[in-house]
Amino acid sequence: MPAKLPSGGCFRYIQGNNEEEMKIKMTVPVTMEIQPNSAESEESFCRKNFTMSFFIPFKHQKNAPSPSADNVHLTVVKPFCAYVKVYGGYSEHQE
Repeated sequence: MPAKLPSGGCFRYIQGNNEEEMKIKMTVPVTMEIQPNSAESEESFCRKNFTMSFFIPFKHQKNAPSPSADNVHLTVVKPFCAYVKVYGGYSEHQE
């Protein structure tokens, strides 16, 4: 099931749903962490087991407003390298 950015908690946070009602510029990358269900599960492999992350622009990182929603959290992430591949369609679990 693809995530819909405009209705997600991260999107609402940057649109002002935070303690300071501050709008924050959208940045890239947007990351998704997907944790598949067990192999025995008959449910969709990523049903509700995903975390979407936005990166806060440098100018707000030292004083980012706290989220208003309980399901949105601020986390410090160590620097990392990422590989990005662009392709059409959706990713599907295949053996």
